[in-house]
Amino acid sequence: MGLALATAFATGCGRDTRPPAAASTARPAAAPAPVTDSIPALAPSVVEAPVRYDLDPAVAAIEAAVPRTFGDLAQRKPVPGHARLTYAFVAERTPFDIAVRGSTVTVSSIVTYRAQGWYKPPIGPSLGGSCGLSGDAPRLRITLRSTVRLARDWTLHANTQVPTVEPATAEARDRCRVTKLNHDVTDRVLDAVRTRLEGKAAVLDARVGRLDVRSRVERWWALLGRPIRVADGVWLQLQPDSLRVGALRGGEGMLIAPVGLTARPRLVTGPRPDSSTAPLPDITPGAPGAGGLHLLLEAALGYGDASRMLARQLVGRRFERAGRTVTVQDARIFSARSGRVALTLRLAGDVDAQVVLVGRPVYDRGTGTLHVPDLDYAVGDASLLVKAGDQVGHDALRDALRERARWPVTAVLDSARLRAERAMNRDLTQGVHLGAHLPAARALGVFAASDALLVHADATGDLALDVNRALPIARKRGPPRPAEPPRAGAKKPGVR
Repeated sequence: MGLALATAFATGCGRDTRPPAAASTARPAAAPAPVTDSIPALAPSVVEAPVRYDLDPAVAAIEAAVPRTFGDLAQRKPVPGHARLTYAFVAERTPFDIAVRGSTVTVSSIVTYRAQGWYKPPIGPSLGGSCGLSGDAPRLRITLRSTVRLARDWTLHANTQVPTVEPATAEARDRCRVTKLNHDVTDRVLDAVRTRLEGKAAVLDARVGRLDVRSRVERWWALLGRPIRVADGVWLQLQPDSLRVGALRGGEGMLIAPVGLTARPRLVTGPRPDSSTAPLPDITPGAPGAGGLHLLLEAALGYGDASRMLARQLVGRRFERAGRTVTVQDARIFSARSGRVALTLRLAGDVDAQVVLVGRPVYDRGTGTLHVPDLDYAVGDASLLVKAGDQVGHDALRDALRERARWPVTAVLDSARLRAERAMNRDLTQGVHLGAHLPAARALGVFAASDALLVHADATGDLALDVNRALPIARKRGPPRPAEPPRAGAKKPGVR
């Protein structure tokens, strides 16, 4: 129907109300007066932004900190409480498996080991035995458990403990009973492995603390401040202003921070708006809460389209009384002062005249249409009909106009809503996706501007920011490495 998305607007912006030149037969309008749109305040939007921390770098840090093989069969260690017994072992672990539950990260591995033991009798040579050097080697299960929290300044803090170092099963094959000596050194190996892991827990905590969360969040925070192009000269601004973060949770090898940011999205027209944003705020603890998306939309029905729709309703319609008739030859609508509209009718028949009726447009929720319920004759225009002896029923004409002068706007609201939804579903950058769903739009008001009838609406739905990338580990910068001396025979730079 020729309806088009116009723009959304900034609070306090006005529009000129001069009538267009197209209404060439209309009487001259009075001096134009600016109109300030009364823009309703919308509830702030809550944008869900689950930030997924890929824990692969943290697991890599553990892998690097805990050797795959440790121990030495040639390095004898005393057995506490047994002055004549010594043992040695070598162990090899599998790659770490990771599991996340809530804010707790559990890393586990299976360690296979071999051991030897020696007994030094009071007289004679040492006696020795082994386990795992032939046949099935005994196994241990090791587990590190790290509780992670996100501080207000966007730094990660971890507290890692070694709660489990135990035989992999209760079966005899996972006990290390040294042959010939008939002595079980399983507990000795368990203690040695536990001591080694406890020494690495602090290394893991330090590596997690170096995961660069803040700079990553700062990047997508800045991306949210950039205007999103909807159409030529139409921009979407999200305008985020605060952040809340709930308790960390886990899933599929990732640590997920449920972030909720408060924003006041709007559509604006004209040149590309400024993309600067406020610095990333500190975290406000607590669940992000509900609220959903509220987007202020503006749909426009130009006066040319509105006039054609009005003409289809009225042109050719006859009004008669006591044998006298008038027929509507032409019908147009244009803006008037103070947010009102003017309808001009050219009449033919027993009265040949042009009359102007003025009123304020409103939105009818029941029918989804614009109409002008207070439409009435401009000063002096009703007398043109009265002079004809009221034979044509000027009240009937006015009442018919009030009933028939309607413009459906549901389609234009749906068009504006879907267009905004498409604009908000996009990748802001690699690994940062913005997703929107706007299933409904509720008209808030109608305003008559100089070039169009405007419908302001609250488009509601959900907006989510999905951040899903591996976190880099911040590198510690040490002193610059000294330049290496040139190798013998090497050419100097720039010499061919």
